[in-house]
Amino acid sequence: SDLIPIQPVCFTVDATGAVYFAGGNYSFQFPTAPALSSPGAALLKLNAAGSAVVFGAQLGSGTPTSIAVDAQGNAYVGGTSGGGILTTPSTFQPKYSNDGLQQSGQQISNGFILEVNAAGTQLIYGTYFGPRYASTTINNISPGPDGAMYFSGTTNGNTIAATNGVYQSTPGPGFIARLNPGWTTLDAFSYLPYFPIEPASFTVGRDNTVHCYVVVGAPEYRDYVALSGPTLLVIGHTQTIAASQLIVSPSNDIWMVGNGPSALTSKFVTADAFQATAKSGSTNFFIKI
Repeated sequence: SDLIPIQPVCFTVDATGAVYFAGGNYSFQFPTAPALSSPGAALLKLNAAGSAVVFGAQLGSGTPTSIAVDAQGNAYVGGTSGGGILTTPSTFQPKYSNDGLQQSGQQISNGFILEVNAAGTQLIYGTYFGPRYASTTINNISPGPDGAMYFSGTTNGNTIAATNGVYQSTPGPGFIARLNPGWTTLDAFSYLPYFPIEPASFTVGRDNTVHCYVVVGAPEYRDYVALSGPTLLVIGHTQTIAASQLIVSPSNDIWMVGNGPSALTSKFVTADAFQATAKSGSTNFFIKI
């Protein structure tokens, strides 16, 4: 809409049907008079009918890449920033780690996680995430049922220490991590062997099981990996193919949708499939585990 001067990057829907958008906004014009008004990253809420803006919030200089909302309507935004994102006191990392390096020519950034109240009037929580001299992005966030925050992304840094027994302890371009309830301590961190799928590389079940998707072996094959919270220890995994979305049902079944070569997708077809044969050399799929 012409009334919404942002470039939407991600969205989600709450239990009432209201829609939350996050994206970039460097315009000083905004559809509401936001209580949070630091241009850059923007958060908008539309009513369930899509006919009116409930609120707009400007969250500082950063690029959102992921969004989630809880049962109370609080919104969580993750992304990447070169400094200037809004933060709160006593947070995990209140300051940008690369201050003073902007002129060095290095590829540097921090990830960020923000929580905004249901009215869009208050920043409840804001933190950076990332080591110095590195480029770090948070691609996906998911509040856990125990109040922890799980998130994944990419980093070219190698100074974050993996916690004991996690999926991968040696530095890799991807990572998955957990902030404790209260979001003051990084109590689990695992590198990943490849970049996490964007924007939905993992989801968290009601039992704090973390379901994630990483590349292993040939590019067309992926690994679905189940990790236990809070320690991110591997529960199990199975080889499958390139998913673009992964969710967990209330009964903890895992649903995946994606696309892949027919020679591979056909291996996962079951006898009761809606469509048992591929119509082309590359086909979409829908899998339940």
